[in-house]
Amino acid sequence: GSLCPQLQDRIADIQPGPKGNVWVATASMGLVAINNNKVIHIFNTDNGLSSDVIHCITPDPDGSIWIGTDKGVDHISLSGTKPQISNIRATDGLISGFINAIVLSNDTVFVGTPEGLSFFNKKNTQSYSECKLVLEDILSSGKKLDSLPIPDMYYGKHALSIHYTAISFKSGGNIVYHYRLNGFDTTWKTTTQPSLEFISLPVGSYGLELYATNKFNIKSNTIQLNWTVVPYFWQTSWFIFLVMLMAILLTLYLVNRKNKKILKRKMQEQRTEQRFLELEQKAIQARMNPHFIFNCLHAVQEFMLDKDTLSANRYLTSFARLIRQTLDHSQRTFINLTEETEYLHTYLHLERLRFGNKFDFEIQIDPALSPDHIYIPCMMLQPIAENAIRHGIQNRNSPGGRVEVRFTRAAQYLQCIIRDNGPGIAEVQSLKTEKHIEYQSRGMQITRDRIELLNKGLDSPIHFKMEEIMENGTVTGTEISLQLPLITDPNFIAI
Repeated sequence: GSLCPQLQDRIADIQPGPKGNVWVATASMGLVAINNNKVIHIFNTDNGLSSDVIHCITPDPDGSIWIGTDKGVDHISLSGTKPQISNIRATDGLISGFINAIVLSNDTVFVGTPEGLSFFNKKNTQSYSECKLVLEDILSSGKKLDSLPIPDMYYGKHALSIHYTAISFKSGGNIVYHYRLNGFDTTWKTTTQPSLEFISLPVGSYGLELYATNKFNIKSNTIQLNWTVVPYFWQTSWFIFLVMLMAILLTLYLVNRKNKKILKRKMQEQRTEQRFLELEQKAIQARMNPHFIFNCLHAVQEFMLDKDTLSANRYLTSFARLIRQTLDHSQRTFINLTEETEYLHTYLHLERLRFGNKFDFEIQIDPALSPDHIYIPCMMLQPIAENAIRHGIQNRNSPGGRVEVRFTRAAQYLQCIIRDNGPGIAEVQSLKTEKHIEYQSRGMQITRDRIELLNKGLDSPIHFKMEEIMENGTVTGTEISLQLPLITDPNFIAI
């Protein structure tokens, strides 16, 4: 510290040099050369160093000195009458300006930095030195390749990254890279980035040519790389042809299958329509069967024999109205609730007269309903009412028979309940004759068949239920419940 103030600073490195010189690196006050306990040289930023912060010293066998600072590498030549200092910075091509160590091997200078290792030929540190292009890394889909050549890559699943650098001191980082990709675009292109990336290249063979030029327009060596992008087997022409052929065959199969289904459905619809028409005819016959007509005419005859012409005329008038309504309704699938209840009232009135007022009847419609705007299947309720009279009221042992018909709304359904105060289902079964069995089997079975067919064309099905009425453990009659979808569209078509 007594030789010069610089030596009072922290010493970063000490190295012996030629001619008995000792070189001392300080942490913040430059470089000092001592010989025979005398300071012979002091180097700092005032006389050419890149920085006064010295990290390391490496003497060169040729008598010069290499020093590492926090801003690059400085070379001091002592061969002339006056020391010559040259600076090599990160802008000249070093990977970093923060130098930790310098090692000489023949004419190659290796420079260690926190970012990695740089090296250069010490003979090429002049202003117009050669520009050398070095290939650093090749990454295929993010994985570093250990060696060349580049292996084949599959189309659509590759990303090739090529990293390189050009060594050209004194170019100040002013490097331009020139490249072209044969097999894709033969035009030469330029970039200042030290990497190229090729993503999702089409299937084919490619050749990359790459060179660099420094700021003095000196051209580097050329790097050539070749690779091939191959298709997956499902991307090959033969596989595509096979898939297209299978698609055509599958389409033909599906079209043919669909046509068969359409034909089958049409045939089924035709059979269903035919069956429906048959059931409609049977329903008309069941409603206006010969027994009913005969009984009506017989009732008229009895009125005439009793010389009750007024009653006979009234009965014939009601009978004619019923036949007219029957013929009119038989041409339609749905009628409104008003028409249906009028028809049902006419029928029950005739039956009441024919049975000598043996029973009463009542038809009730919930005031909340709009019967003119609610539609139900025609010819649906009369067979059920007829069943209540013939198998309920007619089998009573005492007068006071009663048939009740009520219409209410239950959610999105129209609830229709037909009740009689006959002896009940079990009792009627024991009293039936073979004729009655045949009649019920025909009339009620037709009604059930109609419901089954109608349900095929309705979004909400019709529900049918028949059960005995129990009061205090005693059967007091029979109740048939129909739940019909609440239809308010006059243009509704069931089937």
